[in-house]
Formats: sequence, structure tokens, C-alpha cells
Amino acid sequence: MGPGKDTPIVAELAERKRLSGKESDREICQLTITAPVPFDYEPGDWLGILPKNSPEFVEKFLKQLGASGEEPVAVRGMDGKIPLRAALADHWEIGRVNPECGNLAGVIETLLPTLKSLQPRMYSIASSPLTDPNSVQLVVATETYQNTDGEKIFGVASGYLNRRLRVGDSLRCYPVKSRFRLPEKGEVDIIMVGPGTGIAPFVGFLGQRWRERSGGKKVGRSWLFFGDRHQRTDFIFRETLEDYLREGLLSRLDLAFSRDQEQKIYVQDRILENGAELYRWIETGAHFYVCGNADRMAKDVEMALVAIFALHGGLTRETALARVEELRRSRHYQKDVY
Repeated sequence: MGPGKDTPIVAELAERKRLSGKESDREICQLTITAPVPFDYEPGDWLGILPKNSPEFVEKFLKQLGASGEEPVAVRGMDGKIPLRAALADHWEIGRVNPECGNLAGVIETLLPTLKSLQPRMYSIASSPLTDPNSVQLVVATETYQNTDGEKIFGVASGYLNRRLRVGDSLRCYPVKSRFRLPEKGEVDIIMVGPGTGIAPFVGFLGQRWRERSGGKKVGRSWLFFGDRHQRTDFIFRETLEDYLREGLLSRLDLAFSRDQEQKIYVQDRILENGAELYRWIETGAHFYVCGNADRMAKDVEMALVAIFALHGGLTRETALARVEELRRSRHYQKDVY
């Protein structure tokens, strides 16, 4: 049995590079994680990260409990007992239990059994095993919140990866298989829609095709729709993508930076603008991929796709919807959304 949540790989943070500009209101980092054994993955797979809770939050929680942190406690799935501080740091989800709510002293015996296990977080892998099988790359945006005192609080996993881990520190992780896959035949064209950190798996797709083409294999055309808020500060992987354009690996790159003009422009708008050409690509066999926000972006992109089939394919809305569903069933249309 390979590595998983209960048998993770002990890896190392080899490098962390900020991708978003310093003036951006979002912190997006590229992480390189290495391991003593090869990662068993394909482009499109995820890396499960076993995060740790913030030490500051743990100490605040202990203070509210009126506990020293040395009290022995049982953790589900573990033999024996470990100190409470270690359990709160590594094993229990405490981010949803608000230590600002008042003194929790005296409820330690009734509160702890209600705490849920600290769950792994899944990140799309942004690399190809053909580059280095013992290394994976992630693209992580730091999530931020405010507590009741107005203090900035970082997301459990993103704060752990982007803020607290230092280069050289160890972390626990494991690859997770997905069905988000490049076409089996490398010469098939692909259309990728990945705004913001949704670009991650497509960096892996393009890296895979770059290596395959360098090895003499024929690869199909690649078309990427990417966007974010501001081009000057949020155009992550710009140099890489422009290099791929110059080298012909990336056939087309359409950009949508929503806040660089008075009227907001999103990737779905660029898709509609290029509807006739996109329709031709799909009708000649191109696979269509979407990665990113499930609530708005992915739904809007799918509706744009339906509109394109209706307009350029001469279909009714109902038959256009059926055509998109047919693409989904045949795996010519794939989504990795969250």
C-alpha cells in the first residue's frame, strides 16, 4: 500500500518563492517539496498536506482552557497518550472553536471529545514527474480572516505552508490520484481555463508536454485562459508562460485581469470573445479543462461553453446543454473545482 493520510511521506520544503507582486493584496507562493522517495503521481493529481495549527492559536486555546499543555490525552487512532499541546497542534481541528468566546476552564473533559480530527488539505500539483520524480511543486494562496478583535488570522494549511514552514523544515504529505488527466494521446489539443491558483495543474500539464516534446514525442496544441485581478501584480508564471509561447508549446494565451479597467473582464468573457475559434478546436477533438472556484467561475465558464455551442453550432439551449454533458461523459470536458 502506498503513502496516505495514515502513512504519509516525510518530505522537506526545499524552496518557497512568492509569485504575486509585493503590492498585491494576495500572497501567492510557489512551493517546491522534495522527498527521499519518488512521488507516485501524474499531472493533474493532488498533494495531500497534513498541516499543523498555529502555535500562537494553540497557546491562546490552552490559556482559555486553563491548561498547561502537558496534560496527557488520548488521540483517536494512536496508542497511549500524548501531551495536550501536541494534540492541539497536530491532530485536532481547533480553528472552528473560537477561543475568543470566553473562559473555557473547567470544560476540558467535555470539550476535547467533541473536537474533530485535523484533516489534510488537497492542493493541485503544479509540476511533472518527468522533471524530477522526487520533487513536486504547489501553488498556494494565503487565506486570511479576521477574529473578533480585528486581528488577521491565516488559514490553517495556507498559513502553515506559506508563513510558518521554513526552507529545510520537514512536513507530512502524500500524493492523491485524481481523474483530471491529459488526453491519452499526446497529439490531442487541449484548452485550459485556470484563473488565479487554478493555473496550478496546467503548469504541470505544460511541463509534461514540454518534456515529452523535448524527448521527440509529438504533442498537440495548447490554449490557456488565465486571469486574476491586476496584471502588474497578479500575473503569476508570466515568464514561464511567455517562454512557452515563444517556443510554440503554448499556442494561445488569453488573459483577463478583472480590475485593470472600469468594466470587469473575466476568463468567461475571453472565452465568449473567442467562441468561434474555441468551437472549432473542440469540434476537431480538443479537450476542455477548468480548474478553480466552483461557485462562480466554473459555472460561468460552463454557461459560456453552452452559449458557444448554441451560437456557433446552431443548437438550441437544450441541445447545447446536452452537447456539454456529452463532452463531460466522454472525458473531453474535465473540471477540478473547489
